[in-house]
Amino acid sequence: MGQKSLPIAECIVTLCELTDGQEGEFFALLSEKQELKTRDGKPYHRVTFRDSKRDVSFPIWYDSPLAEICRIHW
Repeated sequence: MGQKSLPIAECIVTLCELTDGQEGEFFALLSEKQELKTRDGKPYHRVTFRDSKRDVSFPIWYDSPLAEICRIHW
């Protein structure tokens, strides 16, 4: 038997509702993207997403699958 899919409205949470370690789909604004370098000189991006109550920043390392997308789209 296949898994029953939840309606999209039940799957999406707000950014401010996510807890540590929780994964989820959410709508948020990409409010900042910086091109930076590590202490070793390797490039990476620091991205910040926000909703009405919370800002979340994290790095996207140069060798991650998302790195090329970050380099191409701004």
